[in-house]
Amino acid sequence: MDAEDERSQTLTAAFADRSKAICERCGAHGCSLRESQRIDLVLCERCETLVPEHGRL
Repeated sequence: MDAEDERSQTLTAAFADRSKAICERCGAHGCSLRESQRIDLVLCERCETLVPEHGRL
C-alpha cells in the first residue's frame, strides 16, 4: 500500500467514525441507539420524534 492509499483509508475511517454521531436528517449531534426505530438510524432527539417508525426520512 502506498502513502496515498494509506492517507485515503485514514480519512475514510475518520469520516465513518464521525458519521456515527451526526443526525442523518439535520446534521446535529445524534445517536444510533434509538429504541423507537425499527431500523438503525443516527438521529438527534428532535428528529427522532419527526421520523415515523418505518424510518423513511
